[in-house]
Amino acid sequence: MSVDQISAVVVEPVALARRGLEAMTARAGITKVQPATSVAEGVRLAELHGCSVAVIGGTLDLRPAAAVTRFSAIGVAPVVITPVADLMSAYRLYQAGALGVLSPNAEEDEFCQLIAAAARRQRYVPSNLLRDALDRPAPPPAGRSSGVGLTQREHDVLSVLARGHTNRQIADELCIGVETVKTHLNSIYAKFSVSRRSQAVSLAIRNRLI
Repeated sequence: MSVDQISAVVVEPVALARRGLEAMTARAGITKVQPATSVAEGVRLAELHGCSVAVIGGTLDLRPAAAVTRFSAIGVAPVVITPVADLMSAYRLYQAGALGVLSPNAEEDEFCQLIAAAARRQRYVPSNLLRDALDRPAPPPAGRSSGVGLTQREHDVLSVLARGHTNRQIADELCIGVETVKTHLNSIYAKFSVSRRSQAVSLAIRNRLI
């Protein structure tokens, strides 16, 4: 089925943001677009109008993963337009059933590619997430297995880091000092043989440490 033969529901409570997503969805080739201000309304409209795609905005009454699950459950292909600061957040949305996760700052061409893929029930991964996923850290030294030797506190720091938190936010959540967070991060980087936050998170995800 071609894009112009299907209908989509756009779920976004903020009026200007919703109208922008409606316009972008129409420019992507979907001529039948149903606007909704909540997930519950979106699900109702999707079932009523037989929508094939749900375009989910970033300011919802539910967490994006929960919204994705609701639409997947009724056979509607969900895509999420939301700032994604880390690979773990994107991974959780894809695991929940999202066919694509795109930043609000993405170019129009990429949005059109996202919608076309969702219409075909194909997963779409934007270029920035592909770059992060392929940014593999150097392998650990011989005799050292990835993640072996992490202390419980280092694992705690790594888990919070994967949610895209800053050092200050990690410190506040774990009730430790910012300098202590930095010390733990430096230890994690050394044990993983990496030099950046994204590399540490990527390696931890691939090795199912978090």
